[in-house]
Amino acid sequence: MVALVVGAIAAQVMGAIASVVTAGFIVAFSSHATTAELETVAREAASSFAALAAAGLGVGSMLLTVSVAAGWAVGARAVDTLGLRRAPASVAVAATLGTLGLGPTADLVMTWFSGLFPNLTWGTIPELNAIARGTPIWMLWPVLALAPGFCEEVFFRGMLQRAFGRGIAAVFVSAIAFALIHLDPHHVVGVLPLGFWLAWVAARADSTWPTIVAHIANNTLAVVATQIPELDRGYGGTQGAMPWHWVPAGLAVTAVCALLVVLATRGYSRDR
Repeated sequence: MVALVVGAIAAQVMGAIASVVTAGFIVAFSSHATTAELETVAREAASSFAALAAAGLGVGSMLLTVSVAAGWAVGARAVDTLGLRRAPASVAVAATLGTLGLGPTADLVMTWFSGLFPNLTWGTIPELNAIARGTPIWMLWPVLALAPGFCEEVFFRGMLQRAFGRGIAAVFVSAIAFALIHLDPHHVVGVLPLGFWLAWVAARADSTWPTIVAHIANNTLAVVATQIPELDRGYGGTQGAMPWHWVPAGLAVTAVCALLVVLATRGYSRDR
């Protein structure tokens, strides 16, 4: 629990510092800007891809550092404390498809919540999407998919969840903590279903590799969607709401994937 609090706070502080410092450099090197223009330059710098990348990598690196340090402090192997153990490839495939299947539900929850509490947000997702639309995928993917997919899973499904065991309490702690670190209330409620799914898969597989793959795949699809107008739908998108039938179809896919995970891990995860 101490590692959770320290890691979460340190990660957010590191991300904020990295973002502010990066934005400051951008403003400092804008020598052509007049005094009257500096406010605009500062605002644009704060919402630039450079500031976003610095914040994302700062948060991720701190989460990873705390995860590794927590295992080192108790003299345990990283493969055990972080859950970096082998798992059936079929579990990774099912985890990925199940995560993608939950996407429409997560969007529906965010849309519903934003309708009830329209002002209870910092506008994080619309701002992220706006930055992503003007940035090449090859720049976005390491920052918005690879780094968070690996570092967040190692911290939440690895170090944190495994510290609480493999019962229902560990799943709840992992899912809720994972959602809360996203800070923006609209984003928090949308991430919660994914958090529970990933935590459950990690518990069944006794491994974080399937959820790392699933998390990276989910974020990759989100990045790609911002680059293709036809897919840029839902909360924060430019093409309106997602079609309602995507929700039951997605849940059906996730349900089938859950069954596949159970079958693939039956006896496997318990005997190791």
